[in-house]
Amino acid sequence: MNELAVVPFHGYELQSWKGENDTVYVGMRHVCKTLGLDWAGQSVKLQKSKLFKDFIHRCDHRNSVGAVQSIIGLDVGMLPMFLAGVNCAKVAPAVRETLLVFQRECADVLKAYWFHQAPLPVAHKAAPVPIVGGGPSRSRLERLELLERVRVFLKEDDQYTEPVSKAFSAMARGLVFQEFQRVA
Repeated sequence: MNELAVVPFHGYELQSWKGENDTVYVGMRHVCKTLGLDWAGQSVKLQKSKLFKDFIHRCDHRNSVGAVQSIIGLDVGMLPMFLAGVNCAKVAPAVRETLLVFQRECADVLKAYWFHQAPLPVAHKAAPVPIVGGGPSRSRLERLELLERVRVFLKEDDQYTEPVSKAFSAMARGLVFQEFQRVA
């Protein structure tokens, strides 16, 4: 059984655990419920998607009455990709800002919790503020490499092709801008 942690996040609670090789997972049913998404549909989407199926992990734990409960989790490295596929226009207006906060910060907060690091600062207005002087952060490079690996496996008709391509392009532009600022 995995050690299940409840991680506070902007007044919400995230269920999370560490799997093999220090991979961090987040309980997706709870995330979907928080964002007002239909769990039945999202569960099928996760399990049938060529993009996500290799990043899903089940966690068995004892609930408050002692019964064993199974939770479906997604690797936090893939969580921003999953959340990027959620259309803000299709969620309730009251949840839209929460969705944006989840898209921007959730994965970094969970990683910080498990690896005892300070979460990365987030620019909440327009584009992220470039980091000048130190080059791109390791986490940005890791995310860019992950996006590139994912992009290679996507087909043109896959529903995630466009969001992945946009995210990859935006991150690549940001890294180039950071390097330009560092050199200039």
